Amino acid sequence: MPAKYAQSYADTLLRETESSLASDVEKAIYLSLPSGRATIEQISQSMGMNVRSMQRQLSESREIFSDLVNHARRDLAVRYMENPNFSLGRVAVLLGYSMPSSFTRWFKAEFGESPAIWRKAHMKQQHHNTAGSGGGLP
Repeated sequence: MPAKYAQSYADTLLRETESSLASDVEKAIYLSLPSGRATIEQISQSMGMNVRSMQRQLSESREIFSDLVNHARRDLAVRYMENPNFSLGRVAVLLGYSMPSSFTRWFKAEFGESPAIWRKAHMKQQHHNTAGSGGGLP
């Protein structure tokens, strides 16, 4: 299911009329994160390029591979964290982390709080938002 979701989301990224190297790389990152293979070596190989050529071409379009990975990881982190069926350990693996502690450090640096605290706050907020939208008369 997570890989299918990542594929679906990656497909929406490419609905532009022109495909650029950066968008192709970003799509490959979205598809590779759940399997833990979103390294520059793996992505460049899957695209039939050598690492240096890909870095140079990304640089020409003012993109950096690690920034593309981080963008995809942040986006998927929010989506996975909002799904209460995914444990924090599962979210860590889906984002390419083999150690939950590494995921927790990254998450805290990116979002300012631990994954557990973030999830609790957002689940409470979502519950409040859905409970308040009962469709009653004003």
